[in-house]
Amino acid sequence: MIVNKLDKNGTPNKCTKPGMTIDECHACNGGYCMNAILCTPETRDRIATACDRLKETLQRKNADYGDSAFLPPLLTPELDANTAILVRMSDKIRRIIHLEQNATTIQNESLADSYLDLAGYAILRLIALEQGKI
Repeated sequence: MIVNKLDKNGTPNKCTKPGMTIDECHACNGGYCMNAILCTPETRDRIATACDRLKETLQRKNADYGDSAFLPPLLTPELDANTAILVRMSDKIRRIIHLEQNATTIQNESLADSYLDLAGYAILRLIALEQGKI
C-alpha cells in the first residue's frame, strides 16, 4: 500500500496513481485525490475501529445463535443456507432503507447496528465461500 505524504495542514500532497501528480489527480477526481484521502492515518484508525466492532458483534451474535447461518432455515428448509444468508442480507438492506427514511421513528435498532449486521452477513458468506460451500 502506498502511504501518502501530507503537507503541514494534513492535506495529501501525493497521488497514489502511478506517475500522476496531485494536481492531475485532483483534476480527474473533482478537486481532491480520493486515494490520498482514504489513506490518511485517521481513516485507517477508523477502519480498524469499525472492524474491531464488527468482529465483536459478529462473534457475540454467532455465540448467541450458534452456527445457524450455515444451516437451512427451520421454517423454509427448502432453502439452502447460502440462499438464506442472501435473504437475510436482503432483509437487512430493506431495514437500512427504512431506517434512513424514518430515522426519527425507529427505536429498536440503529442504522449503525443494521450496517454491522449486513457486514456480518457478508463475512459469513465469505466464510462459506472460502469453505467451498458456495
